[in-house]
Amino acid sequence: MIDRSDLRVWLAGIGIFCVLAGSVPAQPTPVQEGAEPRPTPGGTVVVGATAHTRLPNTVADVIVGIEVTGRDVASVSQPLEQESQSLLEFLRQQGAERLRTEDVSVEPQTETQPSARNRIIGYSGHLSISFRTSPQQLPALLGGSLEHGANTIIQTVFMPRESEIEAARQELAVEATKMALAQAEAVAKAAATRVVGIREINVAPEGEVVPLRARSEKVPAVSAAINRTIATTAGEQELAIRVEVRAAIDR
Repeated sequence: MIDRSDLRVWLAGIGIFCVLAGSVPAQPTPVQEGAEPRPTPGGTVVVGATAHTRLPNTVADVIVGIEVTGRDVASVSQPLEQESQSLLEFLRQQGAERLRTEDVSVEPQTETQPSARNRIIGYSGHLSISFRTSPQQLPALLGGSLEHGANTIIQTVFMPRESEIEAARQELAVEATKMALAQAEAVAKAAATRVVGIREINVAPEGEVVPLRARSEKVPAVSAAINRTIATTAGEQELAIRVEVRAAIDR
């Protein structure tokens, strides 16, 4: 026989257990790692824009050469050494940048004999030096190079500095991106919807800067070049950057 007081205590204990059991928080459903997110309703629009600019050519990359002929190797190598030292010293004094000796070569000159055996009749030597200068200093450096050992102007290339090209590319990328985003908004509005996010942005050069090359000139005699002015013009280059935007829109 259960006493009533004991029954009340037993029922009270059951009530406490029920309250505690009801207060236990539900455990979250485990999410499998790497599971794909559920797709949300919507669509995309892909638009592109190209920004252009023109950059002035602010530097000239030049290659000048020294050509010597002689009866033997010594009569070729000694003038090459003397003329190259004179040329390098002049260019250093004028503040030429990126001064570098490109190549040095000495080759035999041969003559074909009736016996089909070639006979060495002399030697020819060649040395070329490259440097960078401003378009304003170029005429003086070309004329001075011809006065200080060079007898060949091999190549002259006008272009902007690399830092100027990179800065222009960054500005064009920003401009083209803004244009593409504006197009995406306009397209979405025309379709009675709106842009809700950007899925992808691709930036690619529309075209590389192509250096402007002046025609190479081989001067037959140094004295003839000293008495004339070598006129040059730097010009400018066109740079373009294209940006494509993939935007998410409401459906």
